[in-house]
Amino acid sequence: MPQPFSSAVMTDQGAALLTRVQSGVCKMEFTRMAVGDGIYADDEKTIQALQQRSGLKSLRNAYALSSIEIHNTHSVKITALISNQDQASKESLIEEGYYINEIGLFARETGNADTEILYSIAVTTGQNGDFMPPYNGFNPVQIIQDYYATVNNAAEVTIQVDNGAVALAEDLLALQQKLSLLEAQLSKMSRGKVRIGPADTQLELEDTLFIVEGMLPENFEAASYSNMVFSAAAPEDAQYWAETPESSGATADGTEVPVITNGKLAVSKEADAPDDTAFLAKIN
Repeated sequence: MPQPFSSAVMTDQGAALLTRVQSGVCKMEFTRMAVGDGIYADDEKTIQALQQRSGLKSLRNAYALSSIEIHNTHSVKITALISNQDQASKESLIEEGYYINEIGLFARETGNADTEILYSIAVTTGQNGDFMPPYNGFNPVQIIQDYYATVNNAAEVTIQVDNGAVALAEDLLALQQKLSLLEAQLSKMSRGKVRIGPADTQLELEDTLFIVEGMLPENFEAASYSNMVFSAAAPEDAQYWAETPESSGATADGTEVPVITNGKLAVSKEADAPDDTAFLAKIN
């Protein structure tokens, strides 16, 4: 069962960095999250004592940050994957198990590695936190750790991008959902048809109607688009298909339908067209 931690406390160094950010001297980025097995006496767990800390008591492992989200105007939620296995090399990160008694969030002036400080710290309310065992070679222990931190303007805070950062399953799921939505939208866009007929022809979304009243003209001439094909059968490599009779002399409802070869084309969202227009491409 997860052991409770006290509320995170901003250190004096963190407050000083935040002051520089607020005054416009620099911008800030969070760099890593670290855990340790340091043991704190009750008087060391007070807000005043934690504010004075410049590091963890006994840092055991540090982890790249996976994501950052705006929690509200003046705070962010930062996430990291705490594990006993290196996600890149698949090797064990821990030789000897330990209790996670302290968690630290580190930050720095954006782009200035020499200014990294312990920005915030949280310790267990009891004596020991969760136990982190060595990696057994089969099932790694993984803890998705969220950390809430106070900032000046949440929209302007970033995290250091690290190639070793882990893409969390929930982040991958959100990305997959966005990609699926985009794929569906693109698929919908590519299903449109170019239809030829009177103004009251029923259209589906993304269809384009070439309005023709009465018999089709003997000749029809129009611009040729690389993504549009005029044919009797749907092509495999075109986004838009203008369905036409199979050949000259084909019938539709018993009436001869001439081949379309020549005529003036106008494009509009309205049903009206210039007098000399043989075809109107109405954009639906």
